[in-house]
Amino acid sequence: MLTTKGPNARVARAAASILALGLAGCSTPSSATPSPPTRTLTSEQAAGCRAIFDGSYPDPTEELIIIDDQTASRVGEQIPSALADAITTASTKGGLITVLAVDGANTNARIIAKRVPLSQPGERDRPSVARTAAFMPACVKQLLLSQASPTATGTDLYTPLAAVAELVANPPPGTTSSLWLLTDMIANTGQASLNNPTLLQEEPDVAAHATAATAPLNLHGIAWHLYGVANTHDHLLEANRVWLRDYSIALCKAWRASGCEENIRLDPPVANGIRRSAKLPADAPIPFPSAKARSTAGGCAYAVPGGLLFAGDSAVLRPEAREALAGPIRALKSSPAARAVVTGHTASSNAYTDAQLVDLSKRRAAAVAAALTAGAGIPADRVSTHGVGDHHPLHEDIDPKTGLQIPGMAALERRADLTVTGATTCR
Repeated sequence: MLTTKGPNARVARAAASILALGLAGCSTPSSATPSPPTRTLTSEQAAGCRAIFDGSYPDPTEELIIIDDQTASRVGEQIPSALADAITTASTKGGLITVLAVDGANTNARIIAKRVPLSQPGERDRPSVARTAAFMPACVKQLLLSQASPTATGTDLYTPLAAVAELVANPPPGTTSSLWLLTDMIANTGQASLNNPTLLQEEPDVAAHATAATAPLNLHGIAWHLYGVANTHDHLLEANRVWLRDYSIALCKAWRASGCEENIRLDPPVANGIRRSAKLPADAPIPFPSAKARSTAGGCAYAVPGGLLFAGDSAVLRPEAREALAGPIRALKSSPAARAVVTGHTASSNAYTDAQLVDLSKRRAAAVAAALTAGAGIPADRVSTHGVGDHHPLHEDIDPKTGLQIPGMAALERRADLTVTGATTCR
């Protein structure tokens, strides 16, 4: 039976105000359903939530850790349903919650709530426990996540994650922890910044290991849940969204979390619900790879990075490659007189002969041509191809001392160039 003396008496009385306002019809634990996090709490209900958060729970069984990114995220105002369910379950079992905010450049970790209880103590099979639990998602959203607005320009994801690493290294006895990240995973400042064009050209696993090398973390096997990956305020090509998802999975593994494959996936792009602070300017765009177009004396020239087109170091087109070819396709469709030449390129490599590199570049050019013709309906007689291997480099991509590829430079050499003549537009 719940004690009614001392600090817990205040918790019990305040919690009772939650039960009396809007949930009195729930007579058993099984009949209680989560209160929508969008529901506005009354002042009495908010007071009940605060009293529970200010209380204590002697023997917690689990801990939820939330990192909330309101800097440039498009995850929207709603708590994901899976997180709302987790909050309700943790409250029912007698769990704790920790909330951290993502902030900008040169800021310390902002811990909004540290291991505060999600329920009043006492026997867990009481109907009041389930009733309180059903209200907890709204309490968390409106009293804790409401404090997560950034105070400085930029997005630093590493600082709150480093604070989490310290927390999970010393968990309360007998508890299990889970990490819930509400973020687009686009950091432009701090140790895990993506503001590095060379890094963004790499394969996702290579880039993730490079980030983990400069920004090491040990998350001690905590279950990682990520919502909002790649849903940023700036439009991203689908190839870059896929890259960011795969990078996040690889980074999760490199940082020794668990559940990386199961709990990180792409949601449909969110068209509204930006939570960026109105008091701060928007983050500068991250320099993700993109097709570059320019007008020439004879028409249009396009340079398309290989990472937007090809799966790994191959000539196999990614499913989302056509989006990166939208400019050349528009140019070719602007006039029946328009013609295109596709040139395939490779990085240098001492592991392959010159003939093999030229062959790979020819197959890449042919794959791009097929996307223009069979994929976009351009007549085949208006598209020609050739491959030049590594004969026309943009940069030196072999280290003269070791004879090995320079990873970032090599990624830039994997590309396709398209020249379109006779078009009425290059955009």
